[in-house]
Amino acid sequence: MKIIDRYTLKQVIIGFILVLASMTSLVWLTQSLRMIDMIVTRGVSPKVFFELTLLILPNFLQVLSPLTLFAVALFTLIRMESDKELMVMQAVGMSQRDIMRPIFKMAIVLTGIGYLLSFFLVPLSNKEMREMKWEIRNNIGHLLLQEGQFNTFKNGLTLYVKERLPDGQVKGVIAYKQKEPNKWSIMAAPNGEVFQEKDGIRVVVYDSVKQEYEPESKKYSVLKSKKNVIMLPNKNSAEARSTDPRELSLWELLVKTPAEVDNNMPKWRKHKVEFVKRFVQPLYNLTYLYLVMFGVLSGFYNRRGQVGKINLTVILALFVQSLALAFENMSNKCLWCLILYVLNVFSPIFLVRRISLIKRLKWIKAGGLCLCLMLFSCASAKPQEQAAAAEPDSGAFSSR
Repeated sequence: MKIIDRYTLKQVIIGFILVLASMTSLVWLTQSLRMIDMIVTRGVSPKVFFELTLLILPNFLQVLSPLTLFAVALFTLIRMESDKELMVMQAVGMSQRDIMRPIFKMAIVLTGIGYLLSFFLVPLSNKEMREMKWEIRNNIGHLLLQEGQFNTFKNGLTLYVKERLPDGQVKGVIAYKQKEPNKWSIMAAPNGEVFQEKDGIRVVVYDSVKQEYEPESKKYSVLKSKKNVIMLPNKNSAEARSTDPRELSLWELLVKTPAEVDNNMPKWRKHKVEFVKRFVQPLYNLTYLYLVMFGVLSGFYNRRGQVGKINLTVILALFVQSLALAFENMSNKCLWCLILYVLNVFSPIFLVRRISLIKRLKWIKAGGLCLCLMLFSCASAKPQEQAAAAEPDSGAFSSR
């Protein structure tokens, strides 16, 4: 690798690492604040909370990588242009392709890493994260840790626990259940114990008072007991977790049929859109880099500043990103819009290469025209020189 390529690549790599680390930390912090309620309300340990927040990172690295490369490459080239470094490179004969070669090599490496994230790491992290969240939300043991809240279950039971001690003791237990449409019951106990079992949770209460009421007959009864048992079924065995397209493998997304999703066509279309998205998303590393090359290296140098170039390049990148989001949402309703979604990533590359080719052809035509004019002028000058050389001799002969 040439020294000038190493110089450019070093600046881009350092800036890319710093910007990506800062943006990832910011996004990680915002997402962590959204999950902080799991520690407060559901009793999740800090270890589980830290694992959940780490599982979010592959999703954001896949999205932030192209945007970070775009920002760093744009800043680096604008700074090099303001310091007259690009002018020197062009003066020694380096073309746009030569200047952008080290950055494009980095973009190709990031595209490969993006495919690794898109095909393997992101689906695995999404699957693991959804499973952990589902267990936290549906595990009865975590629900009972919500002291001072009414916890409702599918069997019609509502349980309230005022306080739970570390040794499994509970205080201030209130259980409400509607056995039949015309019969209600409520039980209160000052203390009790909680036992974790395979089929669910067993709550044993002591010195309980149970009251039943029938609205039709308006009968009211009270039953006191020394010991009573409340069984809470495990929600994990009662219902299955629904799968999300983002946690499925490429093969599962490809072979998924409408019958496998209960003939839910919108959900089936999401699977196909996710399949195409995993191939398209990493290519934005190259798309944004072509926009940088067009915005910075095309046109003329302006000593008053390059604000216009920067604004134009940023607007083009935002426009491409907005179209990507719009076409993705449209594809969820009509799969034919996937053609527009794919063209959105390739059209900037094609247009930039086309514009550079047209400019190159114009310079070749202009150079060829100038060369023809020079040859024509030289060819027409020879007879004139010969005539000018013969004129003095003829004049001298006539004077004699």
